[in-house]
Amino acid sequence: MVIPLNWWDFGEFRLIYGFDAYRELLLLLDPQLRLVLQERQEKWREAASSAEEAVRGELYSILYEEEEREEELKSILFNSFFAASFALFEHKLRTICEEAKTFTGSPFSIDDIRPSSLLDSTKKYLTRLGVDFPAQDQDSDWQEIKDYAGVRNRLMHEGGRLRDRDSLTAYAVRKQIVSGGNEPELVLTRSFCEEAVDNLENFLRRVYRAFDALKQK
Repeated sequence: MVIPLNWWDFGEFRLIYGFDAYRELLLLLDPQLRLVLQERQEKWREAASSAEEAVRGELYSILYEEEEREEELKSILFNSFFAASFALFEHKLRTICEEAKTFTGSPFSIDDIRPSSLLDSTKKYLTRLGVDFPAQDQDSDWQEIKDYAGVRNRLMHEGGRLRDRDSLTAYAVRKQIVSGGNEPELVLTRSFCEEAVDNLENFLRRVYRAFDALKQK
């Protein structure tokens, strides 16, 4: 983390502060999960070895299931991590909108733009206040952010289930975050989460710098 020495850098630093902590948390997820599972497996192993013969087989069956759960639990962790990361991103977008309202003296807020998604509301609101919002419909960075919103919504509202011939399914296949089987679903990975945190932070910087350019006029 680079802490700014100039006061004019502090606004952007304060805005993106927190994403570094998320990166550090991401580094801990795999090792910590593996440690917890190993401790649980050891307890089941001890219980099975000292149990009566009548229940020993059942305990070893549970132990086998525990050993097979790492990938499933890892997916749950990464799904939850991504949802939290996107929530942080949305919170920061709201912060920019609130600062823009104060700076311009606007009588209305971003909530007056609704009903629409927070992303589209932010774009409409800041553009209306004179901010050169750094995204158009054909902008690849903007489209990536909207795809992230789709992933988050599908995770939160439909348990990550994907549909046939769905644009989000095509995105998930391209990003290699889809499970196999007859009922495919989102299975996020460490690499996807790492890339997402970087992209969310970078796009947030672009939005803030567009707002800052308005303040400098």
